[in-house]
Amino acid sequence: MPICSETETSNVLVINEEGKKHVIVVNNLNILLYINNCKDYSTEQTDNFQRFVIKKLVAIELKINAIERHQKLILEKLPFNNNEDKENIDVSHDFPLKNENDLQDMENKLQDNEVYRKQLIKQLSRVTCRDIKTSCIHLMRKVFSNYLAANYSWYGAKKKEKFSQLQICKVIMCE
Repeated sequence: MPICSETETSNVLVINEEGKKHVIVVNNLNILLYINNCKDYSTEQTDNFQRFVIKKLVAIELKINAIERHQKLILEKLPFNNNEDKENIDVSHDFPLKNENDLQDMENKLQDNEVYRKQLIKQLSRVTCRDIKTSCIHLMRKVFSNYLAANYSWYGAKKKEKFSQLQICKVIMCE
């Protein structure tokens, strides 16, 4: 007569039958079934097994629903829609900005052309990394030449121009 029991971890179901041990392991959405000769189990044991499997499937469904909700939230936060993704503008040829004229041209493009602005944000986001300081250094080196960057400070200290008021600053800061 087979004996069906659920272990204390609630992830393993062990079925013993006349010297044969059948183990069903459910752990972290990986389901491994080791069942041989599943014939003569009673209705009670079958019901126990079905309840166990249904409980695990419900848990899996809840986790999938949570993942789906999080994925939708992430997609809503992305600043691009499908129409803009299809229109690829190569902004790499505009960088690094070498002088004030290049910077002024870039400022005008960013102010007048929303599609260009979003494409620039998208392409510059590929330069970033997990560390904010390193990301900032990489972005500044890509966008500005040393000659042009030397003329700017955040608030315009030491008679320099104000970087914080530029459109390119807002793009870098994703505002």
